[in-house]
Amino acid sequence: MSVDRFYSGYNIKFILLVFAHSFLKFSGYFNRPGSTTEAAFDKDGFFRTGDIGLYDSEKKSYKILGRASVDIIKSGGFKISALDIERILLTHDHISESVVFGMEDPTWGEKVRYK
Repeated sequence: MSVDRFYSGYNIKFILLVFAHSFLKFSGYFNRPGSTTEAAFDKDGFFRTGDIGLYDSEKKSYKILGRASVDIIKSGGFKISALDIERILLTHDHISESVVFGMEDPTWGEKVRYK
């Protein structure tokens, strides 16, 4: 299975959500029973790890890219809240909506982008 596909002039890369199922699967966080909900597991008992991965069709292997949380932008060793930046942008009189996200950057890891 290749996740790199060519559609009508676009090279598309499919990102995979990582689920785990094993006899080593944990049943919950230690001394935090309310922190683990049924939503952490899918209908087949696979645990949603919160990681995202990519299938490399040339090497026929999977690579873990990082966490699925898009609310945190990692830039230059700092963790930046996209929601905090959106709140600040929305205080401007001429901005009624905004979206903030991290874009891959070779120097900083991610750079803050907004629309």
